[in-house]
Amino acid sequence: AFACASFALFAVMSAFVKHLGGDFSTIQIIFFRSLFALLPLVLVLRTIRLWQVLRIRRPGLMGLRALMGLLAMVFFFAGVTVLPLAEVVALAFAAPIFTTMLGTLFLGEKVGIHRWSAVVIGLVGVVVMVRPGSELFTVWSLLPLASAVFYSLGVILVRTLSKTEAATSIVLYFSVISLVVSGVAVPFQWHQPNLFELVLLGAMGITGGVMQLCSANAIRRAEVTVLAPFEYTSLLWSTLLGYLFWDEFPGAHLWLGAFLVCSSVLYIVYREGRVKR
Repeated sequence: AFACASFALFAVMSAFVKHLGGDFSTIQIIFFRSLFALLPLVLVLRTIRLWQVLRIRRPGLMGLRALMGLLAMVFFFAGVTVLPLAEVVALAFAAPIFTTMLGTLFLGEKVGIHRWSAVVIGLVGVVVMVRPGSELFTVWSLLPLASAVFYSLGVILVRTLSKTEAATSIVLYFSVISLVVSGVAVPFQWHQPNLFELVLLGAMGITGGVMQLCSANAIRRAEVTVLAPFEYTSLLWSTLLGYLFWDEFPGAHLWLGAFLVCSSVLYIVYREGRVKR
């Protein structure tokens, strides 16, 4: 239930971003997302001693992880504003594929022929969705892929940090650093929101914050191998929202590519779970 709620909220937050992207810059959207996402996090931190959360052993690595997450958010939000909602979400599903590839490079993880085969199939699915060389190809399709790469680097850094840092510390520092960095840049791209727009910006940020908390609760209560299949419910929600509000409906190429990517990721998760056991 926590996982399904998290992935549904992810689609809703993305829909807010797409709507607001017509009037606000990506930096300003990230600023308000980071600001209002702190509200639900603060409620949770009330039950934890603050010094335990603020005390970290590797601040440099924590800052680098926040930078990777911030760049992933920049490219994802930028993609959402110019591409169909379901297409951006589907392309973002390639992140575990990149994580598997980058994990062998930075973490020295051993990947066998089974998972490499799944990676190849997943990359074929990405190519099917992006359609390079066709008249339907747009350079904007590379934005969610860039987001997936930076997200994957962030995941690898989280794996390293989780050995010495608490999960709440990682989430808090990411939120605060994102707020500070976007806050420095936002005056140069400021658009004064009216009351209704401010409500929408607040709803977007709170949705993102609750999404993070639901995800954390899901991961704490169940193995990743159990939760992974539920991630793809966000594609259904994104398709529904895109159709209702922007009259967008994915073509056959997107469904085929998404099927290949989802299948490969599920197999990668299955193999990782089996190897660990």
